[in-house]
Amino acid sequence: MFGLFTNKKFRIECPVCGDTYTVKINPSRIEDFDYEFLPDAAFVRKEKCKFCKKEITIVFFKNGKKLEACDESWVEFEQKHRLQTDRIEEDLKKLHRLLKADKNSQKLGKIVSQLESELEQLKASYDKNYNICERKKESWKDKRSKHDERIQKSKLVKK
Repeated sequence: MFGLFTNKKFRIECPVCGDTYTVKINPSRIEDFDYEFLPDAAFVRKEKCKFCKKEITIVFFKNGKKLEACDESWVEFEQKHRLQTDRIEEDLKKLHRLLKADKNSQKLGKIVSQLESELEQLKASYDKNYNICERKKESWKDKRSKHDERIQKSKLVKK
């Protein structure tokens, strides 16, 4: 009877600022592992990070060993980007096959160049957003570090 309501503690890290904290959940109650953004993961709940106040989504993975916090907006952005690049790359493969069969087709060559250009722009956009995200994470980590230093100093002053 007591085992039915066993909460397990997991340490999670905010994907935005890196703040870590403990979350308690009962893994035996999680049954639905079809979270739309991460395969083999179950939505647990949304929370606001205690430090940066960003809304994060907590998910539990099917293997039962991992609880993770994710920035749903970033995961969704990555997923959309991956779908767009996969579609363009697939179209390019088909067009390259057609172009091999008809090497004199200027129309196909033009379409291939346009798609290659679109793919490069998409990749550059992703890289730009990724770098912005990483700079924000570093900024939050610096803020967190300064915050921790202030707390340590205040504890020393109180002693």
